[in-house]
Amino acid sequence: MKNDLDEIRQSMADRSTEELASILRNRNEEEWRPEVFEIVSSILKERGVSAGDILARRPEGVDVIETQELVTVGHFFNPADAHLHRAALEQAGIKAWVSDEATGKNYGVGVGERLQVRAEDEERALEVLEEIPTFESQCPDCGSSHVTRKYQCDDCGHEWVDERTR
Repeated sequence: MKNDLDEIRQSMADRSTEELASILRNRNEEEWRPEVFEIVSSILKERGVSAGDILARRPEGVDVIETQELVTVGHFFNPADAHLHRAALEQAGIKAWVSDEATGKNYGVGVGERLQVRAEDEERALEVLEEIPTFESQCPDCGSSHVTRKYQCDDCGHEWVDERTR
């Protein structure tokens, strides 16, 4: 048993600090024997890393996009606009991704980017995006540029439909 633990310790000591922190943080007892976590803690301590700080953090999440149904909630001509809107969604607690960003770079043309969210977040994402000011329009009533995507003037309250977006 002693030799077995020595082998485990040597195997763990050969790993990077980041990998050891991940093992301890996730504490996957299906993958690792219980003794491993004590060994990892002691190695991290020797390296000046607090095992307590690592354990205080939640396990790393697994966010596998490939298995989730994504829907497109916006199309943007440039990456900056797409990422601005992605950031607004994430600020609202909605995970979002910008797709097709590399396609235009590969072909040397602006083909546009898609802003995508999980299908279950679509309705809420559209609500958030409607509230983001747009700088492409002016209120036809008062001329104000304080206009949301709903095409509602924040200054006078006038609402309208922009035929270009239909």
